[in-house]
Order: sequence, then C-alpha cells, then structure tokens
Amino acid sequence: MTFTDVTNNVVGTYEPGKYRMKTQDYVCGQITAGDRKVSDLYANYMGFADFDKQRYWDIREMDQVWFPIV
Repeated sequence: MTFTDVTNNVVGTYEPGKYRMKTQDYVCGQITAGDRKVSDLYANYMGFADFDKQRYWDIREMDQVWFPIV
C-alpha cells in the first residue's frame, strides 16, 4: 500500500505479510522524500510500530497514552 504527499514529494509504503517466517500481521515499509529513504518501518498492527528501530507505539503502554472519556 502506498501513501503519497504530492505537495512535499513524500511517499510512504508498507507491505503486510512480507516476512515469511512470521504471522501475517507483521508489516514493513519505508518513507521516502524524493529519491532519498527517510525512514524504515517494522510493525505488528496488533502490538507495536518501530521507525528506524525506535519504538513509537506499543500496545503495552496504552494506559499511558489513552485517557478515558468522561
């Protein structure tokens, strides 16, 4: 799947199920600006998202991110 920001010449792509030895809920991808790769993505949509090997989202930390609606 590809997401394109034409104004800024930025393209994000990801491919679910690319890793053959893992379950199908793993995805990988990248973000490019022009011809230059800006970032790599490795994630499991059920648990975490890493950009350039740095964790940006983890389901185990959701209590620290989301607040109940009162």
